[in-house]
Amino acid sequence: MQRANQTLLAAVLLFAQCGRHTPPASPWAQAQRGVVHVQADFLSSLDTALIDPGNAGPVQHSKVMINGQTRDGIYMQAPAQARFPVFVHPGSRVSAWCAMLPKSWDGSTDGAEFRISVIASDTQDSVLLGVTSLNPMRREEDRAWFLREHDLSPWVGSTVLIELAVAPGPAGDSYRDWCIWGEPVVFSPPLALPRDTMERVSRQLESAAMSVDWCFVSTRALHATPDSSQLTSSLTLGGLTREGLYAHPPWSRSAIVTPGPRARLVTSLGMVESCWSRSDGVMFRVLAETSEQAPITLFEYMLHPRANRCDRAWVDISVDLSRFSGSPVRLTLATTAGWGNHLLCDSVVYGLPRVVSDI
Repeated sequence: MQRANQTLLAAVLLFAQCGRHTPPASPWAQAQRGVVHVQADFLSSLDTALIDPGNAGPVQHSKVMINGQTRDGIYMQAPAQARFPVFVHPGSRVSAWCAMLPKSWDGSTDGAEFRISVIASDTQDSVLLGVTSLNPMRREEDRAWFLREHDLSPWVGSTVLIELAVAPGPAGDSYRDWCIWGEPVVFSPPLALPRDTMERVSRQLESAAMSVDWCFVSTRALHATPDSSQLTSSLTLGGLTREGLYAHPPWSRSAIVTPGPRARLVTSLGMVESCWSRSDGVMFRVLAETSEQAPITLFEYMLHPRANRCDRAWVDISVDLSRFSGSPVRLTLATTAGWGNHLLCDSVVYGLPRVVSDI
């Protein structure tokens, strides 16, 4: 009997489809247009998520078609839950589609609840962001994908656990409660997708449309962590090879710079490919300090290729320095360990960090 049920479930996950439905654009579609940046892809990190399959069923990757829309997702049979660590950037939102598999629509299920929660890593307090109740057997309008998005601004600057959970319907019956979370991600404004790609900057420098105020690869830079900060490195990602600074955390490097008008720091963030599946991420930060102002953080980004497929390439960043134009400022590039504070396989590079100004 158990083998028959597993065969039925496999067939359901493979062939689920029904009807016609035109949903709104997903974060992935928006990311392709450069409107948002997907910073955490839960499908990519499912193998390391904290999973509690309360129904003893599998929590696994699945691809399902509903109303003509096929989405990659995470299958769960209620009750079950999965937790994913995420560093919350400014403007971050968690997004996921929820649906019940078409083969459950005509069964004896009483429906299911989809719950999205945030668990603070320091206090372990759980905050329920939203609940979606679906009962497609009784409500035909529930036979569709439903997009749910929630603001994460209360947790900006901290690492949290995002919990995706499913529970049985009102009768507490989990029979045929076959649930799917489609394309679950955390996204934010395109902080790491600037107007200046490194290739465009290079062309502008060659055409004398832009000048270099400072290059951090210079040996004149100050060394806050001298053992590692003196190492330069070359890294190839996505067919693009860039020279830069090897920045295995904890690491920092500083330089006193007098930025020109319309100045900005441009660099690329990258992780060695062999580390993608083992690293818990690396936090990159850019800080500034003047004689009249204590250090402030101008930019921070958690590079986590295992959890975010967008990070499996060079991430070009551009940090505005126009507020410091004409005045000396100490700029610091730094890296620290990821959410689990593990330093295993955190081999990362700042690709040719430079301060440039428009002429």
